[in-house]
Parts: sequence; C-alpha cells; structure tokens
Amino acid sequence: MAVSRTRRGLGLARTLLTEAEAQARSRGGERMELAAQLTAQALYDRAGYAAHGDVFLDAGIEHVMMSKALL
Repeated sequence: MAVSRTRRGLGLARTLLTEAEAQARSRGGERMELAAQLTAQALYDRAGYAAHGDVFLDAGIEHVMMSKALL
C-alpha cells in the first residue's frame, strides 16, 4: 500500500487498511501479515499490528514484518 506524499495525513492509509482487513475477514482470513517500511511502522502500530523478526531491506528500504489477528 502506498499513499502519495501530498495526500498523507488525510486518513487514506487507515481507510485502505481497514478495507483490506474487512475483505480478508469476509473471505475467512484470520490474520494479516505485512512488510512495513520502518517510516510507516507507527501507522501499523496504531492499527493494532505487532512487529516481529529482524529489520530487512526491500528495494533498499528498511522494513519489518508485522501481523494482526483478525478475530
């Protein structure tokens, strides 16, 4: 997921994440797992995701794996 810099702070990422979670639940999903850029980790923290594992590079950008139960 990506939100243009000029559109950040408008709640778009949260809206997209909420819809992705709803779609996963409607298909029987029990858990969401994502690779978060470290600069976006706080967004996912606020949405109830927990970081796990080591920081890794993807396309030269630091990421961490995060997950959330959808129960």
